[in-house]
Amino acid sequence: NPGTYAVNLLVTTDLGCTSSLDKNIVIVDLPIAKFIANPTACLGDNIHFTDLSISKDTDIASWEWSSGDGNIMTLQNPSHEYKYAKTFDVTLAVKTLAACENDTTIRVNVHPLPIANFQASTLITSEIDAEIEFFNISEGASEILWDFDNGVTSIVNNPILEFSNIGNYDVLLTAISEFGCED
Repeated sequence: NPGTYAVNLLVTTDLGCTSSLDKNIVIVDLPIAKFIANPTACLGDNIHFTDLSISKDTDIASWEWSSGDGNIMTLQNPSHEYKYAKTFDVTLAVKTLAACENDTTIRVNVHPLPIANFQASTLITSEIDAEIEFFNISEGASEILWDFDNGVTSIVNNPILEFSNIGNYDVLLTAISEFGCED
């Protein structure tokens, strides 16, 4: 238990001589290590870790974060980008000026990105046959969004579109996974 305790050391030699020493020993509370982070992220996200640790008796002097992928960070509130998808155990160890230490661990799930990909029935059209069919061949997507670069968008999996104006169009397909990760 934290507090101040009186300690007495009494020493007696083999000849019967004695000596004593009285000291007060102070026991302080351990710090409480605590932090928050987004528990779910996408590959490539910069994940921010926010320290919420507290110490009753002395200030916290150092922070050591183990990101779970071999990286160590020593800032109070660091950020980290994971290079592969996995569930990582992130540990924060705090140390006070009195050299008291404590740690805590939370899990962070880093999800893979979907792979947006499509094919088109043709890449060149004419005024007579201006219709193009698009085929979504994305991987890992639960939602998609087409942008046809002409003011038209669609959430249909395999849309058919007629391009009525002459020009070059940059068609964009965005794939969104069940975790909100986008490509």
